[in-house]
Amino acid sequence: MVEDVTAAHEQRLMLDEALARLYLASETAQIGIWYWNFADSTVQWDARMFAIFGRTAEERATLDPSYQFWVDCLHPDDVAQAEDSLNQANANDTDWACNYRIICANGDVRTIEAFAMQRRDESGKSIGMLGVCRDATERLQLAAELIAAKHEAEAANKAKDRFLANISHELRTPMNAILGLLQILERDELGNAQRLHVTSAKRAAKALLRILN
Repeated sequence: MVEDVTAAHEQRLMLDEALARLYLASETAQIGIWYWNFADSTVQWDARMFAIFGRTAEERATLDPSYQFWVDCLHPDDVAQAEDSLNQANANDTDWACNYRIICANGDVRTIEAFAMQRRDESGKSIGMLGVCRDATERLQLAAELIAAKHEAEAANKAKDRFLANISHELRTPMNAILGLLQILERDELGNAQRLHVTSAKRAAKALLRILN
């Protein structure tokens, strides 16, 4: 008996290549992949998900990544918001995107970016949810620091503008007074040397006024 298995072999190679690309993409982006089966309420996590949630390889062997396990990992202040958004996505049969905080086993608090899409059967009925998670703690912290630095720079720039405005006003007032007095002196009967001194002083005062302007 002879059977041509070329097509099956090529399909297996294509599947292996697709899986390899998916693995490479997930490793490069450092994203964890999970699946929630609605039929039996089971949840599956890959190794990266456990790492993102601060669980070791040894803990992975004994942990059950159930829905309740995920809820227990959430920061108490984010539980209601994360669950409500997930339940709303399932109720509306739509994709889910959410940022929430978790508390790791060692007490560290991390911010997670999550996205999931509905998985459907042949009839179009939603049978589960396939999602990804990424640890966005450092990126969001860096963004917050950049925003804070931007605000500090803007505040410093405003302070500089106020300082220059005040200095300009404080210098301009006496400078105008000096120019006025020099103009009055020019009207008096002055000797050649005295007039030369007044003219030089007036020229210097006008030069300083141009710098202020």
